[in-house]
Amino acid sequence: MSIAFRYWSTKEKCDLNMIVEEFTSANYYYMFPFKKFLIRKFNKEYDKIVAGDLTSELKEVQYIIEKRL
Repeated sequence: MSIAFRYWSTKEKCDLNMIVEEFTSANYYYMFPFKKFLIRKFNKEYDKIVAGDLTSELKEVQYIIEKRL
């Protein structure tokens, strides 16, 4: 959601390394320690967001965000 919100509100890509660090550090109790996997996954999700290949939930959020801006 952070990746999508950043793109929809600024049309910029967020720092994926910062998000990966959140999931792989003590901030989330080392929830998912596989950094390279997360970088690949988040890059794929970013590409989907830019292409508009969204789930119905993300389409709703996009509509709300873009309507408010």
